[in-house]
Amino acid sequence: MKRMRVVVASERRPKVEAVRRALARLAQVDGARWGECEVVALAATSGVRATPLSDAETQRGARARAREAERELVTRGENASLFLGLEGGLHVESDGGEKRVWLRSWTYATDGVVGGFGCGPSVELPARIARAALRGIDLAAVIDSTTGRRDVRSRGGTWGYVTHELIGRADAFEASVVAALARFYNREAYEDVRPIPE
Repeated sequence: MKRMRVVVASERRPKVEAVRRALARLAQVDGARWGECEVVALAATSGVRATPLSDAETQRGARARAREAERELVTRGENASLFLGLEGGLHVESDGGEKRVWLRSWTYATDGVVGGFGCGPSVELPARIARAALRGIDLAAVIDSTTGRRDVRSRGGTWGYVTHELIGRADAFEASVVAALARFYNREAYEDVRPIPE
């Protein structure tokens, strides 16, 4: 079988690592198809805020990254089997006058024809971190300031900080990648990929 080329629309280490781990898990289930994947990291922009403030905005950012990477490869005269856009962002819930803010990781996967989303786990952010992010301060800057370290997002990220590194940024993205790729490794379940009418 032809070797699969998978493009990650980011050069950030946790995102690339998440894709490598997810593909390794798929290779355990179907080595013939997923065992020989070439992972290519390609910087791409999201077109959304540095810290998206809703699931919809985070999804837009993930999809924009994947599509930009696809366009870039077409411009170069190259191709790939799959394009993956990974984006972290916040989900805000209001209940009885109180806001709860959740950190989530989303992935958009496409082969250029079919595409779909996957979401990783959620963790509620501590109020002081959530308040700063909701004021428009990039979560990366908030977590660097909170921890007194630089570029935390290139390691365990906010996930690592709030979970004592039990779940790192790459771990959260790994789950979202596995979920987004479901339509490609479990085609039988996704035979009907049409949106559900309202």
